[in-house]
Amino acid sequence: MYSLPAVFYVAVEGNGAKGRPLKAPGETEPVIPTATSVLVPMVGFDVLDCPLDEKYVFRSEIAARVLNQPIRNRVTPESIARLIAELIRKGPESARIIPFINKVDSAGKMAGARNLAGEDGGQIFRFDKLSIFCSISPNCLCIFLSP
Repeated sequence: MYSLPAVFYVAVEGNGAKGRPLKAPGETEPVIPTATSVLVPMVGFDVLDCPLDEKYVFRSEIAARVLNQPIRNRVTPESIARLIAELIRKGPESARIIPFINKVDSAGKMAGARNLAGEDGGQIFRFDKLSIFCSISPNCLCIFLSP
């Protein structure tokens, strides 16, 4: 498909999180085409401070094992970042990584989401930019894109 003259971009969506804001990948996931040039892992930041269980995290037992945390532990920005890192490690090294952090609905969550960009001095996963969708009030929607 990539070699067809009229094809410039191919978008592949592969959610499978059963409506939950965060997921741990299965053993054979994610399936990322080798020709991927931009990889956009998505997370619903409304999972922040929720218990690490099946209500909020798809495959919570795998997530707990990856994070080395007990089930029902609180989800932190670090645990979100570590699960994103787990997802992107199976992608091509040449792909640009632009995580999309959705449902950032408070100033406190914005600070936590921005910390994923390494503004606190630590960066858990490699990325080129970090996009954050913010809807702090019904009249204000914005997207923060890290440098």
